[in-house]
Amino acid sequence: MNLCIVHFQSALLNTTQEFRFLNDMLIAEAKRVFTRVDVLGIEEPLVSSPIWPDIHADYILFVGREPAFISSHSLALMREQLDTGADVSLPIAVQSLAEELDPPVYTLHDFTLLEESILSRQMISSLDLDHTVDHLSLWKTSVLKANWEAVIALLKKENQGQDVDSQLTIQHAGLHFPFGDYFGETRSDILPYIPNKADTILEVGCGRGFTGALLQQELGCRVTGIDIHSDSVEDASTRLHHAFEADAENFETDQTYDVVMFLDVIEHLRDPLEFMKWSKRHLNPGGSVVGIVPNVGHYSVVRDLIAGRWDYVPMGILCITHRYFFTRSGLERMLAMAGFTSWSITGRTTPKPEDIEQWRELTDVDIDSLGTDAFYFVANL
Repeated sequence: MNLCIVHFQSALLNTTQEFRFLNDMLIAEAKRVFTRVDVLGIEEPLVSSPIWPDIHADYILFVGREPAFISSHSLALMREQLDTGADVSLPIAVQSLAEELDPPVYTLHDFTLLEESILSRQMISSLDLDHTVDHLSLWKTSVLKANWEAVIALLKKENQGQDVDSQLTIQHAGLHFPFGDYFGETRSDILPYIPNKADTILEVGCGRGFTGALLQQELGCRVTGIDIHSDSVEDASTRLHHAFEADAENFETDQTYDVVMFLDVIEHLRDPLEFMKWSKRHLNPGGSVVGIVPNVGHYSVVRDLIAGRWDYVPMGILCITHRYFFTRSGLERMLAMAGFTSWSITGRTTPKPEDIEQWRELTDVDIDSLGTDAFYFVANL
């Protein structure tokens, strides 16, 4: 039994290492369930004509513009539903199980444990779920051929207000973990750390410019953004004072700024210390470097290590593109080596499971670090 994975994703996602890695994860999981796995990319999600000439498979997995991870266990359950009469099988997004996310999912191991718990209790059949098929859905190719107009109506959401079960038998099985818009986040959480007096800000890794636009709106400042992805820069240029396509570590400018800001960026760089020195040189008198770095000392990573796990993922503390990993002490050492003498560091705290609280009894345990998934820092001239 063969599978074709059909991606409805933008060219930007297809060129990033994070999402190439995610796609490779998905293919590897699918090969545990299907004899052969092919991949077809379609940039236009609202397909108006059949795609059969390009597909030679028994099953089709549609992956929408919101990239997602799904395990072989869940894929096997979805395939079983199709083989026993369903027209389409949809997995449930982990984030919709709010009451079950205690603690939240941070690592691949966390996801696996949650999946085992949810599926062993057969909870999915008791949940009140919608029938959104444009994110992640598994179909038999024969069903798609026989019901193409109904499928397109579902993808285009033209069936709102109608009983979709009268057109197709839609069932739910398994879990998936959707990853949000990696380049389109609005990081309002950084606002308290930006000095009110800041007039000019350089945002390194600006993405599509939503955070910079928020700062301009709230603070009346001018934000210049740089990003390595041309599509993001094109979008950001419509929102920011200026936007440049550039590798942050090769960006040359004579300009200085009141704030140089990088949110979850320096851990991706080849030489974060040299970039921190560069940022310091490009500050106006009294200026600040403002940033966020993930904390590799978070309990989720420590617990995985105890279990013999260190699994890279497309986003998060163990993102596949992270070249450096920080704790508070490592961050402080880097700031000092970059020549700063004044800084503040604030942990972004997360709830800790009860078993982690018990680690207080062990020798030399930083319980605060275990409950911190990232650090905000402000380093001042």
